[in-house]
Amino acid sequence: MTIKNMPNKLIHSLKFQITAILLLLLSLFSFAITYTLYAIDERENEMAALHLIHRLQLITSYMDMQSMNYLKNAPKSSSAYKRDIDLYYDDLKGQLENKNEIINCFSEEHLTSELTNMESDIDLNLDKKTKALLSRLQATWNHYFKELNNTLGSRDNSPKLAAAAQYIAENQKNIKEIEDVVVQQLQADLKVRIEQINQVNKMILAIAFIVALATLLGFYVKVITIVDPENWTIG
Repeated sequence: MTIKNMPNKLIHSLKFQITAILLLLLSLFSFAITYTLYAIDERENEMAALHLIHRLQLITSYMDMQSMNYLKNAPKSSSAYKRDIDLYYDDLKGQLENKNEIINCFSEEHLTSELTNMESDIDLNLDKKTKALLSRLQATWNHYFKELNNTLGSRDNSPKLAAAAQYIAENQKNIKEIEDVVVQQLQADLKVRIEQINQVNKMILAIAFIVALATLLGFYVKVITIVDPENWTIG
């Protein structure tokens, strides 16, 4: 056997072909597993982002309820007013700062571990539509946040609690509507990406099935039905 014929003989070797097919199948399944694990990590980040947006909705609902309750039960004495400064004012400022931090993090597409309770910070990978919605939310919120703080005033200068509660009742609707749309968009993005994972895995399984079926048919034709065994070598 000449050196020139060695590659051709190796390719037609049964051992070589079995090894090549097994390596191909192993590569396909390794890719499927690696891709799925990576995709699961990404979806975990998106679930954390979605959970954080839900927190925004909860804060918004809480502020609505808080403002309505205050307007219905406005203090009728100076002592009651001072009590409300210690309760309503401090609580409202805390909710505003918390909400402002969350919206800023979304605008920067960087969620801190303190907000998400994850082991590390999360860098989001959002599509253009979601980014546009978050930019709209950020712009609307910046105006709302500034106006509400100006209306409320400082703690040491007789804060206008009733005026702040009235501002919330009249102007928070736009914020709530945008938050609802952002949640719907994030949910839609998550659904699309999960479907992409399923499609990739289905495609890999289909390729693996075709390769396995073709291998079985090939072995049947060449190993079982071929009379002359000299056309194949074991090694």
